[in-house]
Amino acid sequence: MVSGLHKIAGFLPLALGIVAALPTTQDESWTHPLSGRGNTVGNNCPTRSDYSPQSSLDVFFPFFDQDKADIMRYRFQSGVNLGSWFVNEKWMAPSLFKCALDGEKGELAILRGYGNSSQGIQSARALLEEHWDTWITADDFSKMRNEYQINSVRIPIGYWNLPGAKFTKDTPFEAWSDVYKNSWKYVRRAIKMASDNHIGVLLDLHGAYGSQNGQENSGFSGFHTDFFNSENQKRTKEALVWIANDLKDITNLVGLELLNEPKDAGGLGWWYSQAAQAIRDIGGNVASLPIYLGDPAGPDNIAEKVSSNSFFAYDTHEYYTFTDRNTPEPEILKKVLGHNFDRFMGLKEQTKSRLVIGEWSCALDPASLSGSKSEKAAQRADFCQSQINSYRNSSSAMYFWSYKYENCNMWGGWCFDKMYGQYIKNYDGYGFGSSTPGEAQNLPGPPLFAPWGESQSQFQGYKDGYNIAKKLASQTPSVPLGFKYDYMKKMYDSHQGLDFSDYEKGFNNGLEHIECKLSSISSYSYRQCNNKSSSKIASSSSSSSSSSSSGSSFSSSSSKSPNKSSSSSSGSPSSTSNSSPTSHSTASSSSSQWKSQSKSSSN
Repeated sequence: MVSGLHKIAGFLPLALGIVAALPTTQDESWTHPLSGRGNTVGNNCPTRSDYSPQSSLDVFFPFFDQDKADIMRYRFQSGVNLGSWFVNEKWMAPSLFKCALDGEKGELAILRGYGNSSQGIQSARALLEEHWDTWITADDFSKMRNEYQINSVRIPIGYWNLPGAKFTKDTPFEAWSDVYKNSWKYVRRAIKMASDNHIGVLLDLHGAYGSQNGQENSGFSGFHTDFFNSENQKRTKEALVWIANDLKDITNLVGLELLNEPKDAGGLGWWYSQAAQAIRDIGGNVASLPIYLGDPAGPDNIAEKVSSNSFFAYDTHEYYTFTDRNTPEPEILKKVLGHNFDRFMGLKEQTKSRLVIGEWSCALDPASLSGSKSEKAAQRADFCQSQINSYRNSSSAMYFWSYKYENCNMWGGWCFDKMYGQYIKNYDGYGFGSSTPGEAQNLPGPPLFAPWGESQSQFQGYKDGYNIAKKLASQTPSVPLGFKYDYMKKMYDSHQGLDFSDYEKGFNNGLEHIECKLSSISSYSYRQCNNKSSSKIASSSSSSSSSSSSGSSFSSSSSKSPNKSSSSSSGSPSSTSNSSPTSHSTASSSSSQWKSQSKSSSN
């Protein structure tokens, strides 16, 4: 999450040179200067006894299920961030910072306030363990799934959450390693609670060694950013490898995000490639684990440096409340449905449908809203739902920041738990809400025989695209395929002797046949289908021998804090792309129609 100084938003070009190694040899007695604060419980911090969790921290996961993992990893992710759970920020959970020192706002400030005496360490551990135990509960996960249509959560963690003193040695957290001795058990229990509710988990390294951005969301702010020290990069890579290895057999782990909002001091692209390869080398279930790359890992730079056969997703964050101060809501809405939507559609093509909106919110500058209280509420709802509709079309995943805060009534637009129902009408991939329509539950199977003139490669692709769309549609709630290219490539690789181009064309047609049919009955407009005849796609009366890009050839057989900033970079579509059956230029021809329908559906 963005906090402190505004970041340079959007996808930025990367300098791909390797950072020169810096001297890192240290005497064994060396202690990090930020790790030596106080010998007693200071700043009137209350002393606490050891905390006992409300439920067991020893959790057991079912055996890894590859089919279920594929569904959870490749489907469209309707997600929320579980912020300030394991990486605390003062503006989100101020009660934890009552005795913080030096005006600090990150996790380290809590520890420095308590001091590093045995009593201070015990008290800080009790405070944080109670927070880990109660901030998000099993009841919250049940609500996410059954009431809010959430199928994925992004959980920020820091290196200090990993078990064992070795992970905090020679870091600002070294003196307080014992505070976190049970932290990883709470993280694993969080993943299990998500699993129990069929919710995927994107684990996000918010706090890297040396701090990747110098902001409070990395553990501390106001100090030197030293991630690009070669030793810190090495330790961060090793921590990620440890995490991936520990969680490798957990079915509902849908991805691992290497860094959150890093600054780029040069060499970031190289480090991403090195870290990703080290994780892939674990093999087994990790070999195909989606790896998420945070801003500023621009797809036009990074994609050329990592294997095209690997599953990478590109995470950008979108906030309007700071870059559009004093801008009236109608003008911001034009930006949401206009320039920014077109930019995201271009990036979607450029990344082969791997674009992720890893953080976004419904927050607006108060000056952007006008009129009576009810009119302001309507404007916020319009802004909020329009973003959802845009991200449904232009990305493969969206994660609202954040699920909850201590002061949800104060920070309007940041708290999903309070926003849903009032400003957010539905959050699932199709906009059906918590119910699945009969049309989605009773879809027929694909045709048994290829129409005259269709190649076997195209027919097999059509069946595979049709079948995955049908399977996802039958879930509750129904969900479209998110990472289309990567799933298509995975299925293509499972066959032999097929032509890739024909297979891809058939796959996209089969997928669209179902997705456009369902979008035609949903509460929002699926932009990708607007330049085609959705009624024709949904109809069972079309000729099976006709051939068109709409897939109708088979239709006869199957009827933050106040310092958050936004991304504002531009992106131009690639001239050629395999990510979407609709080219950017063709899709843009129906842009006005989609924007009009999207706006009316969110009123």
